[in-house]
Amino acid sequence: MKIPAGVEVARPQTFLGARRSQVGCDCCKLATLLASLLLPLASLALVASASAPGNAGTALTLTPTLAPTSTLASSGAGTASITGAERFPSFEAPAPGGRGFTRVLSIGYSAMGGAGQGTATGPAVFFSVRDEKLILSLSVEHPGRTLGLLGAGLVQPLKQRWNAVYTLLGGFDATQTPSLAVMPALGARAGIEWLGNRTTVGLSLTGVTDLVRRTDPVGNQVGGVTFALSATIGWVAAER
Repeated sequence: MKIPAGVEVARPQTFLGARRSQVGCDCCKLATLLASLLLPLASLALVASASAPGNAGTALTLTPTLAPTSTLASSGAGTASITGAERFPSFEAPAPGGRGFTRVLSIGYSAMGGAGQGTATGPAVFFSVRDEKLILSLSVEHPGRTLGLLGAGLVQPLKQRWNAVYTLLGGFDATQTPSLAVMPALGARAGIEWLGNRTTVGLSLTGVTDLVRRTDPVGNQVGGVTFALSATIGWVAAER
């Protein structure tokens, strides 16, 4: 067949040429993949070599950047400030204003004695509710005999968080030896306390007299005037 002049005929690509072209593309892809893997390894090796002991070159140091810490300051209105003095107030810290309705639960130890009685010690539990200067209290003391007393009284602020507490009491005085005897009793209590935000410590002196005198099976008189000295530590719950 005769091809006209000026007309170019495309020669079909041989199988060997197409294969060579495909192999070349595959080699380019493989080289790119190897480069992406080797570059990070080379960087790590450079850092390790520069930071090795005895290397005279300049060591590369990776310094972590710390996030800025926020500080609570009390310079602006409504900004809270948390300090160690507020979490653990000292005995000279000023009393908080407007404490409102407050409940106090305290435990402690009492030493009790009186006319014709021996001296005994034992545990004591005190619970009180107060609002400003008025206080209601409930106490149970058990140093050999049991005093269960309800009270009402006044709280007098002294200095900073120190208060004087005065209460009138009424309840019962129970003895267990030589036999059980329960007698109604009236009395009074005076004490001093330190009232913190969440904790309190106190010292009080209680005096009661039994309204009824009883005798035990051997003829001894049971009851009379009893005094109790108590030291306590407790927990404060305030509702403003």
